[in-house]
Amino acid sequence: MSKTGKPSRTAKPSKQALSKAGRTLASDGSSKTAKSNAGSTLGKG
Repeated sequence: MSKTGKPSRTAKPSKQALSKAGRTLASDGSSKTAKSNAGSTLGKG
């Protein structure tokens, strides 16, 4: 269970990290291209 829980958890932070990065960029509004890329990856637009 511990071994199966590790990979599953590693795949989750990846998406959460993207969401956090996209949100930070969107809030900053500094990198419009980066925000667009993050939004496309997240499927938010």
